[in-house]
Amino acid sequence: MRSLAPPPFVNRIDAGRQLAGRVTHLRFEEPVVVAIAPAGVPVALEVAVAFGAPLGTVVIEPIEPRRGYAVGAATGIGPAVVDPARAVALGIDRWRLEAMVLAASSNARDRTERYASGPALSGRVVVLVDDGTRHGLSLVAAARALRRFGPVRIVFATPVWTTGIASLLRSEVDDAIHVVEAIDLRCPYGRYEDSRAVTDGDAQAFLREGAGRLESAWAS
Repeated sequence: MRSLAPPPFVNRIDAGRQLAGRVTHLRFEEPVVVAIAPAGVPVALEVAVAFGAPLGTVVIEPIEPRRGYAVGAATGIGPAVVDPARAVALGIDRWRLEAMVLAASSNARDRTERYASGPALSGRVVVLVDDGTRHGLSLVAAARALRRFGPVRIVFATPVWTTGIASLLRSEVDDAIHVVEAIDLRCPYGRYEDSRAVTDGDAQAFLREGAGRLESAWAS
């Protein structure tokens, strides 16, 4: 029996380093790296260090009736994004959906306050980083929220995305970069040997521990 190939990424740090190799050759002038928090932070940290770029965050709160079945995404800095067709398919009526959006938006604002304020985005190229994208709702919410701050360009970078997501990305960001593609819509995170969930506390620890590396990268 043929053995299965090992996942291409050991963990999110390894994935970030591999992704950085794809992104940094583009040589953007004074980019800003923004992580979709919390899971995108360890990936984005490696990209920011490779660029010698400042690192910010945008917090995403999934809108989901049960774990793994998202119908939208909320941020603490912009409007929520909802896929009505997915909500209908899951039997969620308008009133329940509105309540879910309000709750997720409130949670996103509360969680955003736990993170330090990020660098200015006006007139800058933003490299928006996540650890993977399945349905694209988090990416859409994050990109639309960041547009409000005036970047000249948003480039989405992720170690893994699912087949068929490229057309959605083209409508929301100016460019998109990935390392590998996942056919299974349910689990792009199966591309990681260590795919444990990243909490806000974990993300903040990565940011604290990475501060010195970022300062050294800026100075070089």
